Amino acid sequence: MGAFSLKIIDTFTELGASAHKSINVDLTYTPKIAGVSSAGAAAPVGIASKVTLTTGMTRNAASSNYQGLAWAVQGQIHLPTGGTYAGQAATDPGMILAGLRGVLTDAGTSTYTNGTLTAAYLESQVSQDVTAGDFRHFLLWLRNQGSGTATNIDAAIYIDEGDAWGNTIQKGIDMEDTVVGIEINSTTTGIDFQGAYSNAAIDLTDVALNYGGSSGPVMIRAGTYGSPVSSSDSGQSGMIRLYGLSTATSDTESSGYYDRGIFSYLRTDGSKGIFPIAGLAEVRTVSGDGPLSVQAGQFIAGLHTSGAKLAATAGTTDGMFALWAKVYSVSGSVAAATSRTAAIWLDNSMGGTVDGEHYSAFITSGGIKADAVFGLETGAGWEALFYFDETAYDQAPISNLGAKNEVNSDKSIVIDLNGTAYYIPIFVVANME
Repeated sequence: MGAFSLKIIDTFTELGASAHKSINVDLTYTPKIAGVSSAGAAAPVGIASKVTLTTGMTRNAASSNYQGLAWAVQGQIHLPTGGTYAGQAATDPGMILAGLRGVLTDAGTSTYTNGTLTAAYLESQVSQDVTAGDFRHFLLWLRNQGSGTATNIDAAIYIDEGDAWGNTIQKGIDMEDTVVGIEINSTTTGIDFQGAYSNAAIDLTDVALNYGGSSGPVMIRAGTYGSPVSSSDSGQSGMIRLYGLSTATSDTESSGYYDRGIFSYLRTDGSKGIFPIAGLAEVRTVSGDGPLSVQAGQFIAGLHTSGAKLAATAGTTDGMFALWAKVYSVSGSVAAATSRTAAIWLDNSMGGTVDGEHYSAFITSGGIKADAVFGLETGAGWEALFYFDETAYDQAPISNLGAKNEVNSDKSIVIDLNGTAYYIPIFVVANME
């Protein structure tokens, strides 16, 4: 049995609204000279507790489960076997059983300037770095030590507005000057957002970044180019997965009948180039033949069920497209004489051995036959179907051969000009000169 300087054994059975206190401390404090920091007494403390460990401590679990433990203050609520605890229904929180409570009150007529009010204050004054040797250092440690079957805890920390004051809590958690704001380790779900939000579930609007290259500060990071996040998963789990469902049958916005899964807007008011979305897929040294598929981006749109439908188009932007690529400018803007604009840039830069097929664009067709490989619709027109500049006009696939006189074409390529079929003749090399 432990030793005590003071031990109080109290049994209270009386019914009534007034709280029963085994120890009641009511301290009234008047500063000696108000407003002069060096003239008053020390900070008033209702109950002060201090434990001094005069020597080192080593826990030997075989001798005692309580060696290596020390508390300056311990609060405990004990619920004996057979008790019934029923809070008032339809009220929040109903019933509170707490091992420790801190309460902050005022009369409602005070003036506050340059200070802090808090119902609980935890401070560490350890001056050494104790983290060496797997020794941890926390300001607050929450731990579930229950046993049996009913030990699930709804939350380690529960933040509640309360019914009396309404929406008065401005921030659930406010952290400043920390190396890592929140570290989550060994949990089933890291962060679970639930309920309806009047704003964003995660808002990074006021984040200020000190940019330092691809490995510098960013809003969200998973690994770096030199040290990427590693996975040996053979499935398709990926790093980020979003599944959304739209059941809307109308759209009140002027933007039209569509919803965006992910929208990225990046603007420049300077001379630095911008890429709102960028992807890089690299294959490094591998054993065997390497992967069957490497794609920096994959976009698929489809009518997925037998009852799926696509409405008639009302404009050139309507329809089902796996990708819509567009460049635009407004009246008064200028693209310099040596600049270049294109809706899509296709770039082949294979420098190794390519034993298989190699294209700038690979086009396949399945299901029903498509109307054409390319469908052209415009209000401004094009100067030419193809343009070969000074670096390409005399290179393959341009040939100096011409068709022989009075030789019929061997085959032809069909093109459709506004519903009328036309044919471009093509010749085998034997009929060329």
